[in-house]
Amino acid sequence: MKKTIMVVGAHADDVEILAGGTLARYIADGYKGYYVLVTNSNSGYCPGLKKGAGLDFSERFDFSEKMVKIRRQEAVEASKIFGAEMKELDFKEHNYTQENGQMIYVDIHPFPELEGKKISGREPIVSACAMDKYIREFAEIICAAEPEIIITHTPDGCPTHYASALLTYRAFQAASRNTKLGGLYIRTTFEISRLGLLNLGIQPDFFVDVSDYTSIAEKAINKHVSQGGNIDWVPVLRKAWECYANHIAGARYVEAFRKLL
Repeated sequence: MKKTIMVVGAHADDVEILAGGTLARYIADGYKGYYVLVTNSNSGYCPGLKKGAGLDFSERFDFSEKMVKIRRQEAVEASKIFGAEMKELDFKEHNYTQENGQMIYVDIHPFPELEGKKISGREPIVSACAMDKYIREFAEIICAAEPEIIITHTPDGCPTHYASALLTYRAFQAASRNTKLGGLYIRTTFEISRLGLLNLGIQPDFFVDVSDYTSIAEKAINKHVSQGGNIDWVPVLRKAWECYANHIAGARYVEAFRKLL
């Protein structure tokens, strides 16, 4: 087991939402950090990009390679702010939204071609999380990193989050048979969504004072311009950090987790 922390997010920007302050703190304390992106975020959301972003979207959604490339680059820039190494698993998202708003579930339907372009990526994550070869592949990444801490999603209402968490859980179990690892944790009780904070009802048992490191997480989340739209994520993050501040004396901002393994 090494002084390593790994945060596993389904989409570009999930790492910051799950554990941005914790990742920043542990890297500052001398840990090697891994910023793991499970899907290629191929059905990303980009309404009303911030002025000055240098990008022009005429449609509400953009599907295929343009979205993949933009979200990947945003994640690269965010990972550099943390000083973390980025790992891409490159699975497709669970669903794919066409320009007419119709939702296609790519684990059920054949992967479509729109405007002559195939959707980028490997298996849909909801299929990949049950496939031994992908579990072994991710387990090998975990074995090489030998992390003391791995953080991923709480299984919530998003199929992509749930499947990414399941893949991480299974890969952690497989890796632990051959390598000494620390703990696998999920972000608890308050999950951040476009609607604000959702109470997931899971009680935390691991608290991290991130009061001095939130500026790094805020800078990183602001790199995800294509997902920002009219939402300012920083106040939402701060509200989440305040939820458990009273669990650590003198802390202003705290991230809370539940240990699974």
